[in-house]
Amino acid sequence: MVRGCGETTIAFQMADVLEVDRKKLADVVRDTFDERVRGTMGGLSETISELAQRVGGSPTSRQVALAADQRLEFSRELLSDKYSQRICPIEGAGMPIGNCHGLFSGNAVDVELIVAE
Repeated sequence: MVRGCGETTIAFQMADVLEVDRKKLADVVRDTFDERVRGTMGGLSETISELAQRVGGSPTSRQVALAADQRLEFSRELLSDKYSQRICPIEGAGMPIGNCHGLFSGNAVDVELIVAE
């Protein structure tokens, strides 16, 4: 999964759980990248709730928790060694480029949660 395809796929999955329009949620996820990376929308649950509300949803806390679980699983996959070897071949070739994994996350909060595990 590259950023565009993966982000759209996870947005569609989250939209199904949040009971909002898939395309609208994918669009708002894309359009709020800067806000999400800077953490100005709050933590992961607050961010998901805000995104759903921006597209007309009123998610329950259970729906937000399920969508957060989906997002964390997606981020775990992005941070896995198997995936990082495919997206960061230059790093794997002995040419470190820093934390390239962080470049592929749409929300710094989810990465922090995973790193803390």
